[in-house]
Amino acid sequence: MRVMARVLFSIAVLTIATPAWARGDRIDDRSLSAEILNPKMAVIYYYRATVHYYMDRYDDAIADYELAIRLRRNYADAYFNRGLAYSRKGLLRQALGDLRKALAFNAFSLPAGKWTQEARSKVAEIEATLFETENLQAQSLDVAGADIVVE
Repeated sequence: MRVMARVLFSIAVLTIATPAWARGDRIDDRSLSAEILNPKMAVIYYYRATVHYYMDRYDDAIADYELAIRLRRNYADAYFNRGLAYSRKGLLRQALGDLRKALAFNAFSLPAGKWTQEARSKVAEIEATLFETENLQAQSLDVAGADIVVE
């Protein structure tokens, strides 16, 4: 599967570089870098990140979703999926932030993303988990403090 992610990304890069080669332009590292950092590449990074996500390579997925978001700041789908990856890693606060951004960016599009209901339920689930965790921590601090005798 790791090879598949690299192959898909290589095909995407070649797809972008091929028109320049067809025009007879010389492709060097700097011009290829400019092509790769083209905002149109956000979709390519998004798809590569999704492949990483389904391979349970959450760190790689998060890094590629980050690149997609840098190239297209209001990329709701990338925020949503990065939120899911953070959630899988147990980074609930980051997940919650990304899921909320995804819903906010998607609110302005007429056709709501197919993931919006899933995002809303995931936000509620994470908020409940964080609330429980914070309550348990507060209770354990109260119990620990109750044992202290002041003389």
